[in-house]
Amino acid sequence: LSGAYGQPTGRIRRGVRLLRRRCVLVQDEMHLDQSSRVAWQMHTQAKVSLKGRTAALRRSGQALTAVLVEPASATFEIRDANPPPPEAQLAGARKLIVSIDAPAGRTRVAVMLCPGSQAESPPLEPLDAWIREAQ
Repeated sequence: LSGAYGQPTGRIRRGVRLLRRRCVLVQDEMHLDQSSRVAWQMHTQAKVSLKGRTAALRRSGQALTAVLVEPASATFEIRDANPPPPEAQLAGARKLIVSIDAPAGRTRVAVMLCPGSQAESPPLEPLDAWIREAQ
């Protein structure tokens, strides 16, 4: 993702992994040259309720649970996702956000997404380990 974002300078990588054949782990690793404000975002039209480091998403009778695995000091927040007019508006669009003040060096944001109302935090390993496992 480094080339897509450009700022802050450094290296940004994303890994997406299927766990237990039902949950998805989204893991972003940043190696930043300087401290920066970083935001992880997910757009949704679901109704979102927050409880600690867990977000419950519900839409059309379906449920999805998001767990903020890392960083330990971060929490979710919800914001409107519609751009200002005259851009097209999407009724009920919102963003599930994790915002952190990332120090220079290594930072990781990891979010687990599981269908239903239950999810647990998995053990994390660096993306480099994912690559070694795949080879």
